[in-house]
Amino acid sequence: MLLHTIVAGLFLERKILPFVNRRHALSFAVNSAEPTDVNLKMFDTLGRLALTGHWMIWLGRRGGRDLNDEQIAGLRKHVTSGFNMIANNPSLLLPLKDDQAIELALFLSLATQMGHARGDIAAWLSEMVHYLRVAVASHGRYPAALTDYPDLLAHPKAQTEEYRKEVTSGSTLIPLLLAFAAGLGDLKSVATLEELVAGPLAHCTLQFWLPDEESEKHLYLNEDLHGAAVADVPVSAGGQDLLKILVAACESADSLNYLSAIRVGCFPLVLTACRHYRLPVPPQYWISLLSPPKTATASAA
Repeated sequence: MLLHTIVAGLFLERKILPFVNRRHALSFAVNSAEPTDVNLKMFDTLGRLALTGHWMIWLGRRGGRDLNDEQIAGLRKHVTSGFNMIANNPSLLLPLKDDQAIELALFLSLATQMGHARGDIAAWLSEMVHYLRVAVASHGRYPAALTDYPDLLAHPKAQTEEYRKEVTSGSTLIPLLLAFAAGLGDLKSVATLEELVAGPLAHCTLQFWLPDEESEKHLYLNEDLHGAAVADVPVSAGGQDLLKILVAACESADSLNYLSAIRVGCFPLVLTACRHYRLPVPPQYWISLLSPPKTATASAA
């Protein structure tokens, strides 16, 4: 795991971070004129940066230690580089795939821990919600529940309500945006998301994923289906009902804490498996950053 973190850090240090302040530099480096390629690669890179940050936290806290001032400063610089990358690569203002909520959750939870919640995060989420509203209303390149590359290249195949319903039947991205917007008090973004869910996306099932008792056997090899869904989450009371539901679900579903990686204190291993096998990041990792639950969750690991 130490070697993994070293390699990931060197990749970012040598290939990514020197270019985050240059407008379109990383997008141009994808070497493709296809917007889909740029979007996929940029969110992949943001996910790498975020996951490396979580491993950095784990390394700093090994043995029950607290992060020292130097480590905190390094992590904040790491997160700032992520926001510079977002500011200089507009493709990061809106996901193309719904499952890019994984990369968003990884980066948002890292940035919130480092104190960016009221500034950079709020600005990024506000822009993302704005672009989402425009894309949905215009039948543009809104986030879709598609995974096959040819389908993503062709998206949207048709500018019709029927097609939109087909490719947005369920979402983990929208409830994630709603949770963070509500937790940060961005009432304008919450209202926009509520309008979308009540209007053109009324058919969409909003859901989160949590590990269950089968996850220990299947999470790291992806040999079978596992986990439980929190579906049809409420969109009311300015997002506060959603946060309450999540807090209750995380407190009652204790399966995450029974995963061996969590028991031995290696929480980024679960995040790595989620990103690799395209499983949503469990809300236990970030819900306490928005609405502290009554009991401790893995996000405090």
